[in-house]
Amino acid sequence: MIDPLRQKVLFAEVSKDFVDFLFTLLPLPIGTIIGLLKEEHGMVGCLGKLYNSVENLSSTYLLNPDLDRDVLLNPMSPVDTADILNLLTQEEGTDDESSHDEWNDENESSDKQSSDDNESNANSDFYICVSCLGKSNAKERVYYVTDNSKSICPGCKAIMSTPATYVAPPLTEDEVSSREGSYVKDVVTYIVMDDFEVRPMSASLIMAMLKKFNVKDVSSLIEKVVPLGNEEGLKLLKASLQSESALSTAFLVGKEA
Repeated sequence: MIDPLRQKVLFAEVSKDFVDFLFTLLPLPIGTIIGLLKEEHGMVGCLGKLYNSVENLSSTYLLNPDLDRDVLLNPMSPVDTADILNLLTQEEGTDDESSHDEWNDENESSDKQSSDDNESNANSDFYICVSCLGKSNAKERVYYVTDNSKSICPGCKAIMSTPATYVAPPLTEDEVSSREGSYVKDVVTYIVMDDFEVRPMSASLIMAMLKKFNVKDVSSLIEKVVPLGNEEGLKLLKASLQSESALSTAFLVGKEA
């Protein structure tokens, strides 16, 4: 909803997908953000220059050239941000504009059978003692597992060299949602303010905002549906770093984004 007199976005009515997008911006490392913005949108301030310095610094001056440069320019996030990064860096023209806020991108399959910890375990090598498994009283024995194929079995003193396969438990629905970059429930429509404050939509909230902005004539406001994709996502990301009126900065005509 736009106030044309103030040239300001008062608020936006959005679905959970857009809120998830905004929330996923929070754990993005600075190096990742600069990398996303610097090619076409530029990076204001010193961080852009710092990023370029790391890119251009001769390997002669780096202790571990390939490793150090990659760690600094392509840092790992503490949470899984694959979905949001894929969204922001997808090719133009792949946007899905079917929802009201037109941000219903296709998610990858949610049929993931292990959490991060479980994946780490699955990638490790485990070994058991095959001698103990063959004992006649096997059901009454204590079994041991090791990650070193040269370990000695405490039960029979044999070498524990038989590979074992780790089987991870299935993820709960909450764990699947978290791994997909989904944070809020799809039970209501959400309101996003110009400064990215997020609230569940309600009639009382709308009335409070109209009063806050001293809107006397609701008919003077302009409703605009904005298609959101790669370009718009990057504009929002950049605007959020530069302004306390990110929606206005990113989307209003005459505003530089």
